[in-house]
Amino acid sequence: RYMVMVTVSILFGGLIVPFLILETICRLLPVSDRVEFMPVDDHHPYLHAKPDQVYHLTQGNLFQIQTIKRTNNEGFFCDLDLKSRDTLTSVVVIGDSFVEALQVANSESVHAHLDSLLPSEWSVYGIGSSGSALPQYLAYARYAMERFKPKAIVFIIYQNDFSESFLGKSAIAGHHYFKRNGQMIRLDRPRESWWKQTVFKSAFFRYLWLNVKLPRFFNKPVNRSKSAPQEVDKQTVTVTRLFLIQLKKIVGDMPVWLLTDAPRPAIYARNWKEAAATHPVALQYAHFRTEARRFGFHTLDMAPVFRNDYLRHHLRFEFPTDGHWNLRGHRLAAEVLSLSMLPVFKSQQATSKSTDNRSTF
Repeated sequence: RYMVMVTVSILFGGLIVPFLILETICRLLPVSDRVEFMPVDDHHPYLHAKPDQVYHLTQGNLFQIQTIKRTNNEGFFCDLDLKSRDTLTSVVVIGDSFVEALQVANSESVHAHLDSLLPSEWSVYGIGSSGSALPQYLAYARYAMERFKPKAIVFIIYQNDFSESFLGKSAIAGHHYFKRNGQMIRLDRPRESWWKQTVFKSAFFRYLWLNVKLPRFFNKPVNRSKSAPQEVDKQTVTVTRLFLIQLKKIVGDMPVWLLTDAPRPAIYARNWKEAAATHPVALQYAHFRTEARRFGFHTLDMAPVFRNDYLRHHLRFEFPTDGHWNLRGHRLAAEVLSLSMLPVFKSQQATSKSTDNRSTF
């Protein structure tokens, strides 16, 4: 009995007391909340977070980035609730973490800026989730068409969209992927177990998992072979073709804009044209845009936009501790989109009025 008491005392003093101290300290610090995602199955086939929630999100072990984020009625990080509006025309911006934009407030995201730049009769919604790739974009496009039939769709394309589109070891539950035979499949996401929900109530555990990002220390680094100059890897060619073919089937003749990010390390280089011309990511983006135009889609390249702005202001477009767009990056992307979209919308309105006038005779 004495040995049992000693063992319990050592365990309590050596583990539990330090944990309680660390837990108390973390509860006094701005440790990040955890975004709750809903189950994905046959009845709820599209991944989204818990609707109508407010999160205090921080990133970095010193909380370098802090934001207050809200999910709308459909569980996406957008200040506009998704609903059918007879009097307004809707645009959907689809993407991954660049559209989810946990690093900035909803009002500073690319879709919010675009909403303010387009005429008042247009409403712009953001639909995105971290880890999404091209197959998941197709799923979100299908969801948007089913839910409220937008008049235009925008896709934000990032470099890992090509490498993470095929089903592999890093697959995320709730997301859609291409199989090697070209078929698109969904990985269901079960309801979280009680113990996982309980663990994430600990501020100390959330600090280790979300702020320090402890999982990355256990993941083996992936060796990605770089493409030779002037050559695009076969996987990029394949996923691009699969994505564009299926996208055309989903949207038909609806206007679609595909905006590619820039190879930003090359953007900041003195010899940026040479660096961008042979950069594997730049080659992927160029191939993607070329193929997309063959399907009749609008394409936009952020590389020259970012470069010209950087030459004038010498300000970067990502955070010092995070590679996602900062406020400047989101705003510039929205400006580029609005400049491209407005002439198309005006042309459509003119055509519609002309048709209406002819119909009265």
